[in-house]
Amino acid sequence: MNSRAAVVAAGIALALLATGLRTVHLGADPPYSIEVHSPFSIEGQIVHNARSHALFGRWTPDSWDLTALSAVPTFLSAASFSILGTSLAGARAPAIVLSLLSMLLFFSILTRGFGSRTAVLGTLLLATNYAAAMIMRLALPATAVMTLMLLAVWFWGWRSRPIAGAALAGIASAAAAASDTTGFVVVLAGAVLSLLLRLHAWKMTWLREARSRVRAYWTCLGAGLALWVFALVIPHWTTTAATFRYTNPFPDHLREILRAGFFSPHELGGLFRLFPVTVLVIAVYSLFFSREVMRLIARHRPVAGEKLWLFAWLLAGLLFVGVLQSRPMRTLLFLIPPMVAFAADGLLKLASLRRIERIEIGLPVFFFWETTVVWFGVQWAFRAWLLMPKAPVPAFFRAHANRWEFAVVTLLSLGISFVAVLAYRRWRHARFDIPIPRAVSVTVVVAAVAAILAIDLAQYERWRRHPHDSVLEAQAAVAALPGTEAVAGTWAPLLCLPSRHPAIMVREGMNEAPMEKLGVRYLLLEKGTLEDLRSNALLARLNADLPRRAVLRGTFVLGAHEVELFELPAPAPMR
Repeated sequence: MNSRAAVVAAGIALALLATGLRTVHLGADPPYSIEVHSPFSIEGQIVHNARSHALFGRWTPDSWDLTALSAVPTFLSAASFSILGTSLAGARAPAIVLSLLSMLLFFSILTRGFGSRTAVLGTLLLATNYAAAMIMRLALPATAVMTLMLLAVWFWGWRSRPIAGAALAGIASAAAAASDTTGFVVVLAGAVLSLLLRLHAWKMTWLREARSRVRAYWTCLGAGLALWVFALVIPHWTTTAATFRYTNPFPDHLREILRAGFFSPHELGGLFRLFPVTVLVIAVYSLFFSREVMRLIARHRPVAGEKLWLFAWLLAGLLFVGVLQSRPMRTLLFLIPPMVAFAADGLLKLASLRRIERIEIGLPVFFFWETTVVWFGVQWAFRAWLLMPKAPVPAFFRAHANRWEFAVVTLLSLGISFVAVLAYRRWRHARFDIPIPRAVSVTVVVAAVAAILAIDLAQYERWRRHPHDSVLEAQAAVAALPGTEAVAGTWAPLLCLPSRHPAIMVREGMNEAPMEKLGVRYLLLEKGTLEDLRSNALLARLNADLPRRAVLRGTFVLGAHEVELFELPAPAPMR
């Protein structure tokens, strides 16, 4: 593509394609296969404060306060509600706008860092990616975090004003961190980027410009985070700290971090389940084009800032999702942009391959990939065997399953890896002379791209054939309730969106006695929890005969959850 206008037109067309896929049937439920934990109630919790401000003029109607922890999504939702009204479409509209912006940024980043052909192919893969589309259409903060991370990468590659670009990248990174507790992955990516830049200049004097860019980035990132803390966190410290207890994604202890790292194959296994061909292409790219990978940290080799940023993003995302993040699957969205970028670059390099004279795979690269694959495979297979209903597992093994599993998986992985490395050391000096006709390499690439698109389209088709509007139906039922008394429960913020009923978040230790303070008349509870007073913080302190006097008004099936709507009598006295 030599025409700049054609490249720009292709980028705009792909961005519109992505926006269309994310907008179709906007009110439908997300597919449960994308999410390990149902995202339905999470959408309502994210927009809870914005809805309260739009309807009642106050940000915090109760103790649930995300105005600081999810600052950017909250204020975007408030702006959307002021224009479109409080509805499910209004809650999801900011994600659609951010999706369009993220596609344009991603295309521009790939054009500058990889070339126009890689930009077109990579943006096509991201635009049609089923997992990304299903997550980015929801009212979740992950879309805002990803868009701001792409904005940071775009500013970092601002070649005409590199220092100003680095400063703006730091501000965008601070905004991403202030968008969600998972947004601190961008801070981790910035740390990896700084390390890669230092490795790139190992045993060399830093260029003044490189040193100034790193300092400008971290200075503005720190200033942005400090402004966020003093302007939003400290003024709402009590409610923010109480809410953080339920939104904190990080393990509390080192032991939990180590355990999450050991079981990370189950977390990262979702990558292969959702887009197997893309993962396979990246593995081949990393092995057989290892020089390109190592070039990112090689001395005296120029490298595009965008490519270095995406590489740091990929490494940080793998660490974050696999070790620090104990699910949910929506955090995999952070890995998709760098994955498709390097997959597109690898496919185009494979298309230009004409001869294999010697497969040069560096021993460190081979050892890393081989050990990782063996460890992942052994751990996943062993865990699948343990979870089989009739697996012949000794009683002493089940008594200390984690310790025995760690010992067995480690010994098997080390043994297999040792044999594989010995075999590779004997084989690596072999020479080949295999010509590859252009038609063969192009056919392989076309087949790989077609397979990626076919997998995504098949998933789209399954979702289209079985769309569900359970959220819209439940919202209509709640909106038809008489009166304007408050509705309490974890599901209340989502299901009360189009109604005039105030929504009250109820969690253990939060808003435990809202009936006498806020006039709660309706409850939205998981099925079966009404009779178990100890499992519900609201009911635990109510009169014991309340369950017998509550009237069931409806039952809603939301994903894997059954939610019951109860009407209460007049506020009961608290014990």
